[in-house]
Amino acid sequence: MTDAGAAFQPGREPQFRPRSAYVGHEVFGHGGGAVLVEPEVARDLRSAAESASRERRIAGGLLYGQALADDDGRYLVVDGFLEAGPGENPSDRVSREGLDSFTLSETDLRLLREDAARMYSAALEVGWWRTLAGPGEFGPRDFATQRELVQPGGAGLLVFGSGLDWGTAYLGPDGQVP
Repeated sequence: MTDAGAAFQPGREPQFRPRSAYVGHEVFGHGGGAVLVEPEVARDLRSAAESASRERRIAGGLLYGQALADDDGRYLVVDGFLEAGPGENPSDRVSREGLDSFTLSETDLRLLREDAARMYSAALEVGWWRTLAGPGEFGPRDFATQRELVQPGGAGLLVFGSGLDWGTAYLGPDGQVP
């Protein structure tokens, strides 16, 4: 995320809106730093993860939404996402050992941000996402990507292609669990 697109910009207070306006959203965390994902976005991300898992690849892209605040603190609402072109990068394939080195390339980022300028002109880039075949955690490459792409207040989502839980969130450049 560029500084101009940082979810929480220094000296600029986010709009006040109670979280109760987002009943039905998928929620990661509570209090300051919570991440709320619009239900249709959560469904579509899970679908992308399931498809990628069947194809033994990793999907990923950027997240769009808004930074808000209420009496419990600041929080993100993710109401849009874009996926990088599937199969375009050698790093989006899962090895026979089940390992990957997924990252969003400079070309992917440029194309995604150009699309976002048209599709999500009123939204902020609030983070990034990627998939895993099943439940898991960020690995070292994911934390490096998080440091590169996410400003304070932004999020990284790890979306699972199988399992009861559909995903997990990591906050800020250090990738803290909300």
